[in-house]
Amino acid sequence: MKFKNLTPLELDALMEISSIGAGHASIALSSLTDKKIEVSFPWMEVCPLETVTSKMGRPEKEITNIYLHIDGTSLDNQFEVCSLLLVLPVKDAATLAKILQGEEATGAEELSDMDRSTLMEIGNILAGSYLSAIAEYLNLSLVESLPALAADMLDSVMDPIIAQHACDVENALLFNTRFLVEGLEITGHFVVLFYSHMGVLIKNVRYLLEMEEKKDD
Repeated sequence: MKFKNLTPLELDALMEISSIGAGHASIALSSLTDKKIEVSFPWMEVCPLETVTSKMGRPEKEITNIYLHIDGTSLDNQFEVCSLLLVLPVKDAATLAKILQGEEATGAEELSDMDRSTLMEIGNILAGSYLSAIAEYLNLSLVESLPALAADMLDSVMDPIIAQHACDVENALLFNTRFLVEGLEITGHFVVLFYSHMGVLIKNVRYLLEMEEKKDD
C-alpha cells in the first residue's frame, strides 16, 4: 500500500496523533528532570524509504541516533510492527543530555557514558509516548526493545538501517522534532519505519475521519 496521496485531513490526523505523543513525552521528561521541557513535531511528511537520509542533512554531518525496534502482539502471536529512530546533531545531543543531567552544556562534540545513557532514556520516553498515542489505532499491544545508540556521520549511521529495512519498508514517517528546554531549542528528526501496520494505522485514521464527517452531517 502506497501513502503518497494522503489527503490533507489524513495528514492532519496523523499529526494530531503524533502531537498527543509529544505531549505525553513532554510530561514524562519534565517529571523525570524537574525541568520544563516541551517536545513537539512542527512538521511531518510521508516519504519513500530511500529518501529519508537525504532529507535529514548532509551525508557527512555528525549525528547521534537512538534506535528502537517495536513488536506487536495479538492473540498470542508476536510480529514486527515498526522501528523508531531519534536523530540529533551530535553537538546538540550532547547539550541536551548535559541539560537534562542538571549540568552546564560545554559544547562538546563527544558523548560521555552518562550522556549516552541519558539520550537512550530520552529515546525510550519519546518512543513509548508515541506508541501509547498510536496503539489504540493499531488495536495491538506494543513492546519496544531496549534502545541502541550510534554516533557517527549521517550516512554511516543510516545506510545500514536503510539496507536492513529495504525489503520490508516502503515508506517512512519523517517528523521534524523540537525539544525546548529552559529557553534552549534543540531540533532533530524522529523517524517511524512501519513494516506492515502503517496500512492499518491509515485505514483506522480514515475510518475515524469518516465517522466525524457523518456526525457533522
